[in-house]
Amino acid sequence: MHKYPNSDKVTIKNAECGNQPTTKLPECDGISLICLSSGLLIQNIEQSDGVFHVYATSSIAEGTCPYCGHKSKKVHSRYVRGIHDLSILGHSVVIHLGVRKFFCNNPQCDKTTFAEQPGTEVFRYRRRTCRCETAIARHGILTSSNSASRLLSLIGIPVSSSTILRDLHRMRPSS
Repeated sequence: MHKYPNSDKVTIKNAECGNQPTTKLPECDGISLICLSSGLLIQNIEQSDGVFHVYATSSIAEGTCPYCGHKSKKVHSRYVRGIHDLSILGHSVVIHLGVRKFFCNNPQCDKTTFAEQPGTEVFRYRRRTCRCETAIARHGILTSSNSASRLLSLIGIPVSSSTILRDLHRMRPSS
């Protein structure tokens, strides 16, 4: 038998903290590598009162008008959008997304301003990520809305039974 059977693991002993092991994370240019394909740039992550707050902005320099398809770099205003995501170890996750509104430069377009859309992770006008909505819908289909609400609140996704029913009614059956 080896003297140190787990010597190839990523945990190391930290001399400053006594004998408590710490996990060594792979070296990277920043935490934004977690969501490379999303087009989001994570600025900061904080934890308070059992909730993880993730502060992010778009990494794309220009916006595309969803009505006419023209690109614009002229920013009209900014606002913060709160989006709930799946929990981390039972703790709620809220993404505070800094969203820009742009002027549409197309004279044929009926809209003068538009808000940028945060990639494919969030549907327009929604306050939850797609994967969070999928988890809520799956629990709502498999159990009653009351049971799903209780179960989801235990794993860090607080949602009412009425919201689960509303989400299920919004779903379209596959053809």
